[in-house]
Amino acid sequence: MNRIFSCRLGVLLAALLASHAVFAQDAERRSGLRAAFIAADSGQLTLEQAQRWSNDRLYPWLQATVLKKQVATADAARVQQVLDSIGDQPAGRWLRSFWLNELARREDWTSFRAAWRDTDDTKLRCANLQSRLAAGAPDAAWVA
Repeated sequence: MNRIFSCRLGVLLAALLASHAVFAQDAERRSGLRAAFIAADSGQLTLEQAQRWSNDRLYPWLQATVLKKQVATADAARVQQVLDSIGDQPAGRWLRSFWLNELARREDWTSFRAAWRDTDDTKLRCANLQSRLAAGAPDAAWVA
């Protein structure tokens, strides 16, 4: 009976030690990710540095935070590449809104058209009409 108890106690102790190690790793991950978001929000993190977190489920938000801080000077092709990779996830929609407003401010209608996704934002819908007008003669759908 003591032998069975000792065996069960050993298994329980091993399980507790393993869960403690996982908890410690998770706490370290959260701490590092929090620091990365703080750096991104203050403009101190690049997309290259953010790649360290590419296996984390919050990575799209980290990319979006990095680019939001750089939106006024960001290269259109680079932002579009991130938007394409994020897709219509919430982080992608959040970044796309900032990016489309910046492209409208720049009057970069070609990049605007490439990044465009339908939205309820009246200002962006108006900018979309401007981008379509800049692309050529308005069609019947534009007039409607």
